[in-house]
Amino acid sequence: LETSGKMRRTLRGAHVLSVLALFCVGLTCVRAVLKQASVLTDSSFEIKTQSYDASPNKDWFVLFYMPWCGFCKEMLPIWDRLSDELDGELGVAKVDLEVNTKLMHRFRKKVKGFPTMILFREGVQYTYTGTRDINELKGFARGGWQDSPKTARSPVPQPPERMNWFETLLAALDDFVEGITDGYGHIWRDHRTELLCAISTSFSFGGIFGFLIKIFIDAMLPPLPPGTLPRRKAQAAAAAAQAKPKSS
Repeated sequence: LETSGKMRRTLRGAHVLSVLALFCVGLTCVRAVLKQASVLTDSSFEIKTQSYDASPNKDWFVLFYMPWCGFCKEMLPIWDRLSDELDGELGVAKVDLEVNTKLMHRFRKKVKGFPTMILFREGVQYTYTGTRDINELKGFARGGWQDSPKTARSPVPQPPERMNWFETLLAALDDFVEGITDGYGHIWRDHRTELLCAISTSFSFGGIFGFLIKIFIDAMLPPLPPGTLPRRKAQAAAAAAQAKPKSS
């Protein structure tokens, strides 16, 4: 009887292991069949999406993420499922911005947090501002982008490889101004009164200091008597006339 009980427990354990093995195999097959989102990089993004063109081959819904971001980790499997359900309607892709720094710089004005989802359509980018619900994501991709507020839509920034030297210079200037604004803009927003007082005080002290320097210079170098400068100019002109050789 004891041997029979051990055999039953062994068979039961083998049955459980068989079920788990079949489950793992089935899960692997499902993942293999599931169409995952395309992976885009600095070099392949514009070639595949044609985001800057007014008449691309198809629309693209792109997830911009960072691998260390917790919300991004939750979003990635949902994004793969979205890619599978929208297969044949539009392109669904993802971009790791930790690696693809050129794309990070190109879309810096729209990607302010992670994850950021943007739909690219005919040279315009529409930023998704909804929840992570897959039905809401599908609704946005299938036409909900038309209801996007004006602040969530803008022209697609030009790819750096298409810029001439003048456009590159303007982009660099824009980066500089944006860096100043991002770095010090909060001072103007949060401490405007104190900043204005500091500026006015600086100008006041600057004016006083300049006036004191003028007084010091006047004291050390007294002004010339009236008529001295015109007389010196006349003497210099006469000397120059005498030194000039006479023409034969």
